[in-house]
Amino acid sequence: MANEEIARRCGVDPNTVRRWRRCFVEAGVESVGVIAKGRGQKSALGDDTAAEVVRVTCLESPEDGSTHWTTRTLARRLGISKDTAARIWRDHNLKPWKVASFKISNDPHFEDNLVDVVGLYLDLTGSP
Repeated sequence: MANEEIARRCGVDPNTVRRWRRCFVEAGVESVGVIAKGRGQKSALGDDTAAEVVRVTCLESPEDGSTHWTTRTLARRLGISKDTAARIWRDHNLKPWKVASFKISNDPHFEDNLVDVVGLYLDLTGSP
């Protein structure tokens, strides 16, 4: 099949197909699609930046008394951009704005109110 036809079907440039074929001839099927070492954009961040973002996010609180970090407050604290902070959070699946605990009410009638709400919900949904 012609390079142009393969490129059309795969949605790539014909030169890409030529590179695939050359890699296949030189190193076999395992080499096709593998990105060579040293290719791609280099990170402008130091090696310890992501580790520091994760550490501060998980172990420290903002100095302004807030309950959790925002990308902007963390960025100011560490001297990075808010987008960098957001990307590191995304890469490490960090969501500091989400509360991971359950707060118990101090209302002395909490249990009675809870039973009423659950009963109302069950009545509305038709559940037994």
